[in-house]
Amino acid sequence: SGCDWASIAGIVTGLEGEALNGYRVRITDATDASSLDVEAFTGAAAGLGDGGFEYVLGNAPRSGRYDVQLFSPAGAPVSDQYRIVTRATCAENVAIINFIQIEPF
Repeated sequence: SGCDWASIAGIVTGLEGEALNGYRVRITDATDASSLDVEAFTGAAAGLGDGGFEYVLGNAPRSGRYDVQLFSPAGAPVSDQYRIVTRATCAENVAIINFIQIEPF
């Protein structure tokens, strides 16, 4: 889509490198959580393959600060919360965050 979008995307993998589908990735606007508080589900981004997720932020690159955290299918947090900073340039219109399991849940 060239420069016609902005998103936060990534892949979630387990201890053995297997894709983890059905997990929830919570994305909130770090400046104003009431303006954006959404969940993307792993395995739902067909273009990224199994374990992939993507949330489209808009139809053009944008500067912003977002908090991203991974939750189990049941809703329990399984990662820390991470701050993602996006920039309003075509070369940086997708922020990629991959979650890799390093210990049993």
